[in-house]
Amino acid sequence: MKAKKALEKDIIRAIKEGDEEEVYFLYNQYKNEFVQWSKHKFSIEKDDALDIFQDVVIAFYENVKLGKLVELNHTLKTYLFAIGKNLIRNRLKFDGKFADLQEGFDQLTISDDFEQKIFQKEQHKFVIDLLTKLGEPCNAILKLFYFDGFSMEAIAKTLNYKNKEVAKTQKARCIKALRNTIYQRYGKIETT
Repeated sequence: MKAKKALEKDIIRAIKEGDEEEVYFLYNQYKNEFVQWSKHKFSIEKDDALDIFQDVVIAFYENVKLGKLVELNHTLKTYLFAIGKNLIRNRLKFDGKFADLQEGFDQLTISDDFEQKIFQKEQHKFVIDLLTKLGEPCNAILKLFYFDGFSMEAIAKTLNYKNKEVAKTQKARCIKALRNTIYQRYGKIETT
């Protein structure tokens, strides 16, 4: 156990000193285990788990570089998985809120009630405003996916991405940017 703690201290020190090879080592060391764990515990897709794990490693790296993480109280794996758990929960909450909003749009379209139509327009304007503030390519990707129902392959072709995986990675970054914009403007999204 002491040898492992010493190794983990060496990893933190090496990252502080600019050795980015340690970041790749961490990513490869825990990637598969994190994907299996998150698929089992949270029932998320492999691609989503990989996207989240990339964010986990980036968060760890930034915490070390910014001096927020100097020493681990637990194992490195525990620390990384704790970050991952929080990111997964936030994504699931956000995706649920976004899905509820989209479902609300769909339901309001069917209604003939005047107040409902006004509410729909206000919600639509709110979302369009947020997407516009994100800028390109996020505005285009999220509109194509959520409002126009494009597949990731179609988005990749439309926006000239190399393949659907590149488009999917960009979409995940856009969702993260949208989430950050909402948090900055309105605080955390509370679930009911």
